[in-house]
Amino acid sequence: MAGWLDAHATELAAGGALALALVGSVLAVLLARMLRQGRRALLGAQPVLRATRIVPGPAGGLRLEVGIENMAAWAAQDVSVGATVEGRPLEGGLTGASAFGVSPDGATAHGLRASFSWPVGVLDAAVEVRWSWRDGAGRHRAAWRGHLRTPAGGLPGRAAPTAPRGAPRA
Repeated sequence: MAGWLDAHATELAAGGALALALVGSVLAVLLARMLRQGRRALLGAQPVLRATRIVPGPAGGLRLEVGIENMAAWAAQDVSVGATVEGRPLEGGLTGASAFGVSPDGATAHGLRASFSWPVGVLDAAVEVRWSWRDGAGRHRAAWRGHLRTPAGGLPGRAAPTAPRGAPRA
């Protein structure tokens, strides 16, 4: 073993120096980026998904409504939101919006709402919501996957049963 190490010592030293130079250059780039963009590059925006639900549409039908709220102090710019149901893209969404983050007193700012048309005849399905944004640290993406079921409503033309007046409530 010692003979092999002696025979290849120059190659091992060159490989070690190359690896050290590569690590040093990556750290130098990260340090330069941090110094140029400051605290914003380290923290950045943090848009999170809120209240994904299926609601009645204004012109009939159902709509998938997605809420996005930025939980960081830095603004998320160029926010885009898209959704798929069973792998097929839904119409609607959001592109090019900005989500401002929490205020200095800790209260959150108003978030964004994206609305998509829900396919006719689909009662429950696998849903994927993707959103992307840009901040001082660059471009970012996030996704949520889950299963949504349309809300159960009463049959058309039939009113829900009501208790007579004066009857005790359960």
